[in-house]
This record gives sequence, C-alpha cells and structure tokens, in this order.
Amino acid sequence: MPFQRLKQALALSLVALLAACGSAPTAGSPGAGGHLLTVRLEAGDTQEAVTQRYGGELLLWTDERAVLKMSGEAVAQMQARGVSMQNTTLETNSVLSTPMASALGTGASGWNAWSSGWNAWSSGWNAWSSGWNAWSSGGTVPALPAENNTIWTMMQLRQAHALAKNYGSGIKVAVIDTGIDLNHPMFVGRLAPSTEWKDYVDGDTTPQEVNAGTTPSAFGHGTGVAGIILQVAPKATILPIRVLSPNGSGSLDNVIAAINHAIARGAKVINLSLGASGWSDALVAALGAAVQNGVYVPSAVGNNGQQEGILFPAIFSLTEGAYPYVMGVGSFSRGSQLSPFSAYGSTFMVGAVGEGVVSAYPGGQIAQYTGTSFATPLVSGVLALTLSETTDATVRADLMNRLLRTLFTNDSLNRSIASGRLPAGTTYFGSGNGMVDAANLLRSLPTFVEPTSTATNLASANPGFESTSGGWTYSGGAARTTSGQRSGKAAGSLGAGRIASTTVAVSPNTSYTVTAWLRFPSTAAGDAALFGLEERSSSNTLLGKTETTVNPFTTSYSSRSVTLTTGPSTSSLTLYFQRAGGSGAILIDDVRLVRN
Repeated sequence: MPFQRLKQALALSLVALLAACGSAPTAGSPGAGGHLLTVRLEAGDTQEAVTQRYGGELLLWTDERAVLKMSGEAVAQMQARGVSMQNTTLETNSVLSTPMASALGTGASGWNAWSSGWNAWSSGWNAWSSGWNAWSSGGTVPALPAENNTIWTMMQLRQAHALAKNYGSGIKVAVIDTGIDLNHPMFVGRLAPSTEWKDYVDGDTTPQEVNAGTTPSAFGHGTGVAGIILQVAPKATILPIRVLSPNGSGSLDNVIAAINHAIARGAKVINLSLGASGWSDALVAALGAAVQNGVYVPSAVGNNGQQEGILFPAIFSLTEGAYPYVMGVGSFSRGSQLSPFSAYGSTFMVGAVGEGVVSAYPGGQIAQYTGTSFATPLVSGVLALTLSETTDATVRADLMNRLLRTLFTNDSLNRSIASGRLPAGTTYFGSGNGMVDAANLLRSLPTFVEPTSTATNLASANPGFESTSGGWTYSGGAARTTSGQRSGKAAGSLGAGRIASTTVAVSPNTSYTVTAWLRFPSTAAGDAALFGLEERSSSNTLLGKTETTVNPFTTSYSSRSVTLTTGPSTSSLTLYFQRAGGSGAILIDDVRLVRN
C-alpha cells in the first residue's frame, strides 16, 4: 500500500492500544494532553535553533526529523508568533490503552480468574529458575522449560540452540512496556546496567512492574514479554523501559522518548508489544531513527481478529521499502492456524505461537500468556539469537529478508481456511504466510557451518545421490544429475515433479529431524520448493505429514530442516521435495535424517 494512502487509511487521530485492545483511552492516564510537533529538518538546522523556533521539549533528533513535545500554551505562543508550519505536523499527544483482558480474549474477569493458576505454577517455575541461573554462568546449551515444548518444536528452537554458539550474547533487546519484575530469578545477570533503565511513567530510573489493583490490569505484561525473549535468546541483555501504567495506559511521547533512549543505549532489537489504530508522524520519526541505526522493531499486529485490522506501527511493515527493520507479528495456534484474535492482512510479516505461552510473572512466578503481544517477543528473541551469530553488517541488515524466506509455513493459510478462521478465498496473510523458524534462519547465515554430527544418518543408503539406483524415486521431470552437486559426484535435480525416499528404520512416538542442502537457480521470491516428511503405518497408510515451503535467499547451497515427532502407529517416514513455484532446476544434496 503506497505511503500516503496508508497514512490516509489510518487517519490523523491516534488512539493507541497495547496488544490491539479495543477500549477507549482511560481519562487521566499518565502523560495525557499536549501535542507533538514533527519537523522535517533543513540543511543547517541545529537542535538549539529548532527548539527556539518552535518552543517545547525536544524528544527526538534524527538526520531528517525532529520531534518536540508541546504544551497547549507552547502551541498558542508559537501560533501567536506567526511561526511557519511548513514541513511540520502537529498532532495530539494521545493516550495508549490496553485492557489486558482483551489481549487474552476472555473478557475482564478472565485475567483475574487466572491468578490462582499463576500461583500454582510457582513450584514448577522455581525448579526451572535454579537451573536457569546455573546455566547463565555456564557455556552449555540451555535447558528450556518443558511447558513450552510444543512451541519450541514448531519454531525449531532446540535445533537452533544446538546450532548456535552465542545464544544472544552481546545483543541488547529493549522491552518498552509496563516495566518488569526487576527481582525475578529469570532476570538475574540478564539485565542491562541499572544506569540505563528508564521509567517514563514515574519519571525515575526504576522500571519495576506495579500492581495498583486497577481494572483492567496489565500487571505482568512486560515481565512476560521479557521472559519470553530470554527463553529464546538466553544470553541476550534486556533493557527494561517502562512507558505504561498498571492499567496498560501511557502516552505517545513516552513511547517515542523510550525508542530514542533504547537506540542511544545500543539496543539492536526493540520489542513493541503495543500498537495504535491511527497514524503518527512523530512515531514514524522514531521508527526512522531505528532504521538509521540498524535496529529491528518487531511490533504486535493487534488482537481485533480482523482482516486489514493491523495496528500501527506493525502496519508500517515494508511500506514502500522504506522501513525494512519494522515487522508486524501475528499469532498462530499450536495447530498452525491463525489465532482467532490475531489481526491479519497485507502487512502481516511473520507469525509465532501466541496462545498459552508460559513465561515469567511478577513475584518469582510464571504464567500463561495469550495475545499477539506474546507472539512478538518470540520473534524478538529469534532476531537477538541470530544477530549474535554474525558481526557482518550486510548480513545483519538483510535479516528481515532471510527471516521471511525461512518461515515454517506448514500449510497455515489452508489450515486457517479449513478451520473457518479465515473466509474461503483468502489468498494471503501478507509476506508472513507462516511462523518464524529459528534453526533455518541460523542456517541462512553465509558463515554458518553445520556442526559435525555423530548420530546415525537414517536417510536412504544413497543420501548424496551417489548411486544411480536405489534410495530415491523421481517423478514429473525430477532426476539425478552429475552437475552442480555440493559434494561427491551427484545431486538430485528438481526442475518440476517430486523426489522422494522412504526410511523404514523409525520408531513411533519419537522425534526426528531431516536436513538437506538446497541450491536455487535464482533468489526470486517466487522460486520455492516444498520440503516435507510423511508418516506411514506398517501397511503404508499415510498417517500425516509435516512440510514447509522453502524460498531462496542465496544461489549457493544452504541447508534447511524439518522436525516432527512420530505418532503411535508410525513405522516409516517418506521424505520428499517438490517444486512449489518458479522455474529452473533446484539442486538437492547431502540429505540427513537423525533421531533426536
């Protein structure tokens, strides 16, 4: 959608909502009132000159724009002085609001009703937290909490941790939210220095979650978000910044100041589990500052459940290609269907499971969280995990493109239509027709080297296509080729049709991962292969399948993987590759199937 048309569609008024909640702003919330003036800078402008010209308080200064917070009196004085308003935008300093119950999709009583459940989690949490603290000073692969096992499987996080070396080390992630429980055992050794903390609600440097007993309540929101990020990137550094009060409300100027503060303190990822139903030039300026500094900004698409109901700034994803670091994040269920509450549309970038995600809760406890607010930090964590694995500025700048081309699709669009979640005829979620895949994103890095595995390769006796017979079946134009192989003397060639191989040495109720190296003829977005596993019974009956669409991000060989846990009746696995779009031969080599 062109920039101006998108801006008009969002309208000039700004009613902002954390996690897509639909209630009106709460009167008297902190920071309400006043205006924001966005100024397009000209050659020779200085901070002192711009502040003197317009008045107000300088919130943001970039190469192109300045944002000033203006009281009503300052605006009146500016107008009385006849100051030219050319190349400026004056907007209301709007109030952000987020009834947490809307984020949960259960009504106002649902959030409070979970309080006993949170207490019940505490014993399990404590058992994990001691292990977490022991790991945080060590160097082994982190042991993830079992409560999120299904989510880890869907996003291939355990495989990613096995591939990673740094686990987010050296990457600072700003959590701009309700604050966090600064004393929670999960955050020991994982927070930025206290000199960098900010609380824009109370105007101090202690961004502690506050439970004021308000209705609705957002208590625990920021703690949950930060805890999710650290489960994915356990050595990342969390920079807590509080902009929202206990009822989930806050002001736009504080969000802009928080983004500016996070950039100045070296954050490489800014998690915005909040959004707005209207346009803000001031917030655009803050996003521009993030882009200039190479900072990724995952943002919740919202919980209104509507097509083209995506909130700002998530809706700003890839607008005219100007903001390639801003990404809208939606929520999927564990069944790979779009969550009933998740907004979707042409600027839906990427999804993650946002239902029943277990994370930290104030008081040293854990809780289950639901909403696009909690799918978003899963993506923030994956970005931090991946950024820590490369120092190449070009690769870091290309991370969004790589993320989109390594998504795990699992036929999520058709599943959502079949379930009735999406209307028949829906053709898109936008760029993100699938969920983030942490392992495949790591494999997309040019410097990635597959670790040596001592596990037995259960793939066909011909995993490298070396033999002219046995192991593989070719149909519809697929063939074996002795040109362009990754290793050895041959590879599989997939111009069209299907290449498949069946392995019978598998067990029921067991986790398996198949990895293969693919080389595409181009990096065109339409070029694609379908990569999957079929489960079959002893009588060769198809029991189910797990598959993903693979898009190219390079014309060199790169590895991809698919993981599944076999069912109780599975006795064999058929792994297969099919053309899913584009033309030209896709080469396949060095296939590996291992028991996890």
